[in-house]
Amino acid sequence: MKHLCSSVVVCAGLIVPHCSFADSGADFSFPEQSVDKLKKMSLWATYYYIYPAQEQKQGVALIDTNNQTISVTISKSDWCLGAIEGTI
Repeated sequence: MKHLCSSVVVCAGLIVPHCSFADSGADFSFPEQSVDKLKKMSLWATYYYIYPAQEQKQGVALIDTNNQTISVTISKSDWCLGAIEGTI
């Protein structure tokens, strides 16, 4: 059995395989393709940024649709920045 990854990287306490294409034995030597006959398309993409709010002793808590607290309290500023991004 051939090993695909020869080493690992520890990131935030998680062990993550560290691979390179050379390590994997993958063959990416596909023949060059013509792009002349391809249909042109517009691509729409979205970039999401998750705002990293910090717990504050005096702040506001996030609530669900039943007005139940679902988070620790965060500052009003963190709440606003998270609301702009759509997630905290």
